[in-house]
Amino acid sequence: MKIKNLTAKRFMMIVTLLSLCAFGTNAYAEYHIRFSEIGPPRGARADEMRWWASEIEKRTNGEVTVEFFWSQALAKGKDTLRAVGTGLADAGTIMGIYNPAEVPVWNYGSLPFISRDIWVTLRTWQELQQTMPELQDKMKRNNVHILTNYTTGQSDLLTKFPLNTVADLQGKKIRATGSYMALMSNIDAVPVNIGYGDVYQALDRGTVDGTVVLTYAIKDYKFHEVVGYVTEVNMGLIPGFGGGINLDLWESMPENIRQVITHVSDEFID
Repeated sequence: MKIKNLTAKRFMMIVTLLSLCAFGTNAYAEYHIRFSEIGPPRGARADEMRWWASEIEKRTNGEVTVEFFWSQALAKGKDTLRAVGTGLADAGTIMGIYNPAEVPVWNYGSLPFISRDIWVTLRTWQELQQTMPELQDKMKRNNVHILTNYTTGQSDLLTKFPLNTVADLQGKKIRATGSYMALMSNIDAVPVNIGYGDVYQALDRGTVDGTVVLTYAIKDYKFHEVVGYVTEVNMGLIPGFGGGINLDLWESMPENIRQVITHVSDEFID
């Protein structure tokens, strides 16, 4: 009788262990995407990115999860293209203005004063990156597949001094990137190329006198704590700016998973 009870107990233990193992296998997502993000974990874009990640997880029944590394914790903004391409990060926010040599075509839409309507700009650039061979080829050479586009909102000027005329910028050190550096030079300001993560400190220390700023980012990056003047210039949007994923990882995913991510990424635009 004791032998039978012992055998039964062992049998139940084996069944329990097998059940736990099966549960443990399903408890982890098949694809855990480490996403390198330039910005902080606050503000409108951060909220939308969380929506994007949660929708992907929900629609893939947990097979894909996204972990954000905010504020350049995984890779600096200027290094994100390379980080994603090499697999240091699985995905990340990539800005064309940080990588003009690697993805020159991606910067065509970011010239000053050529785009104003946010939705039209986003939708147009999303369709272009899905259908334009020149855009796709440049990203493929960097082993990156672009999922979705962001935009910056209008570019304005944030300064430590009152700005009434263009002449007030002469000789002033203004942080800028990409084609905005040429614009600052043309109006006799002194362009300074500093990554977004270093702008707060540069303004606080007086390394720069002002910056070309993405209006939505003033509060997100707390620039208002160190600068007193915002001048609405409406210099245009920067659509060469979006979320990309490592191409090898992307191509290793089943078609149904890729379709879900593509659909959610497309909805993200709207």
